[in-house]
Amino acid sequence: MYSEMRRPTPNDFHKVLSDPLNEVNRKLFPLSIIHTLCDDAYTVVILVKDEPVLIGGLSIYWQGRGKLWTLFTTKSKRNFVPVFRLMKKYVDGLDIKRVELDIPYGDDNLKRRAELLGFTKYADRARCFDSFGEDCTLFERIN
Repeated sequence: MYSEMRRPTPNDFHKVLSDPLNEVNRKLFPLSIIHTLCDDAYTVVILVKDEPVLIGGLSIYWQGRGKLWTLFTTKSKRNFVPVFRLMKKYVDGLDIKRVELDIPYGDDNLKRRAELLGFTKYADRARCFDSFGEDCTLFERIN
């Protein structure tokens, strides 16, 4: 199965945001933000068979510290192995000392995947943590 990782285009964002999994995320990504993210060195799209299945990146807090973010699609679940391999390649290649990641509280599958990516849980439950006010489990990776 052919898969690749590259910088995203606005069209990639449109396709990923149109997926039913991202219905609640659409309002967080106006066109101005999409264009900014397309120019960001840390933002990537993962494609499987030339179709975008995941867009993600790193929000830099300050030098040496950042937080991963991702927009999954239903196709990313069906293509777990190639998507995961490229995610691992991305995370392993980051030049940031401390990388943080938050996972929806109670999503044990994503928690296991975070650990496979080399992250360690440092807070089991952070209340009202994400942009929607949902509880999250917090992970860190020190490079």
